[in-house]
Amino acid sequence: MASYKRKRNLDQSTRDSLSALEKALEMATASPLRADEFTTEQYIEKLKKLGLYTTYDSSRWELKKLVKLGELKSRKIKLNGKQCNAYSDATGKA
Repeated sequence: MASYKRKRNLDQSTRDSLSALEKALEMATASPLRADEFTTEQYIEKLKKLGLYTTYDSSRWELKKLVKLGELKSRKIKLNGKQCNAYSDATGKA
């Protein structure tokens, strides 16, 4: 229970508003990575397993280019407390 609920000087409408804001924040911060999505770090790890070594910046540039060409789509997510891009196939096929 939030600490503001213990304070008697807040009226019910204020407490209701704060509760709604807390729920909205939870929904905004909880954006899990779906099964058909990957991050830049996962892309780099997959390339390493294939014997191809690249830098983080060049990988980001390549993924950004593929998004611009329409081959990938991206969305912002929070993963481990950090905001990052989640990439997936633009056609919806994995």
